[in-house]
Amino acid sequence: MSGSTAPKRAADGPVQPAERRTILVVEDDTDIREALVDGLVAAGFLAPAAEDGVRAMELIEEGPPDLILLDLMLPRMTGWQLMEHLREDPALHDIPIVVVTAARYAGSVHPGAPVFIKPLRMPRLIQSLRAFLG
Repeated sequence: MSGSTAPKRAADGPVQPAERRTILVVEDDTDIREALVDGLVAAGFLAPAAEDGVRAMELIEEGPPDLILLDLMLPRMTGWQLMEHLREDPALHDIPIVVVTAARYAGSVHPGAPVFIKPLRMPRLIQSLRAFLG
């Protein structure tokens, strides 16, 4: 028996409660936001959601998520502005961000940043997020 006490999960199964991670979904399109939240919750993640960058900052200040799934084109505070704000805050700059955007905006993301182009394939996204979170 190894020294690890972390619960096990099947490669494609839901995350067990003791290892549930929080992924903040920041997406202004209601249908896309709800689909992302539903898919993440079904995969075992906690998935609070925000419709814009201002609401996202409120949620982040309540308790930083393990990862942010971020659209770029948002009302009130864009995804770019939210990323900049997070980078400037020493307490928040290490939160991983995965961008979810339309193809026409993908080229404006920092090189090397994980980007998923809409429309999304939920199984691939979930698999990638699990790998990204470790």
